[in-house]
Amino acid sequence: FAHGQLSSGEYNGLLLAVDHATGIITGYYENHAGADPESGEPMFSCIFYLRGDIAGEPPYAVTTWYPGETDPNQVIAGTLAIAPPESEPEVTLKLADEHGGCGNVDHFAEDSGAFFPLGGAGDWREIRIVAKKACLHGEPSDSNELDVCLAAGEPVQVLESRSGWVRILSPVEADAATQMWLKENVLHPAMPPETDTDPS
Repeated sequence: FAHGQLSSGEYNGLLLAVDHATGIITGYYENHAGADPESGEPMFSCIFYLRGDIAGEPPYAVTTWYPGETDPNQVIAGTLAIAPPESEPEVTLKLADEHGGCGNVDHFAEDSGAFFPLGGAGDWREIRIVAKKACLHGEPSDSNELDVCLAAGEPVQVLESRSGWVRILSPVEADAATQMWLKENVLHPAMPPETDTDPS
């Protein structure tokens, strides 16, 4: 942290991005617990997207929802607090309720919330989630498609947006020196579902 400011980074399973130009916070949390004895697949999953802003003093108000969710009743509000400047970099996320499966994985609705120490800082400005399988491009155009594809549900760290494209942090299996671009329309919306206000 710089003088107690919230910064982009990987916080022990919680991916956060802070765009200081817009004041918008975005994030993604995914964790699992237990294992089915037959399939070996996780028995419980806790997954949600996060959005808020850094207006005023922390804790900051945030909104969380499952990526791609269309029911506004499944949106859960919360707060994101940061450790004081003299402490080790850490954030605390507290939600008004638990998302489905989260109560068996972590506890966000308890009074203390869930603590996340900073594992590694980053320079990305936004977290987005892939909505459908998509292959990366070496430039923001339909040409130069690369042999690297992302699966639905994968989070990406956005470094830049340009005319319907986003430049992302290179996946670990890709050449880090190559620019990686995705069409923005293959990503889930970065806004929560809203209640239908149409009077009809």
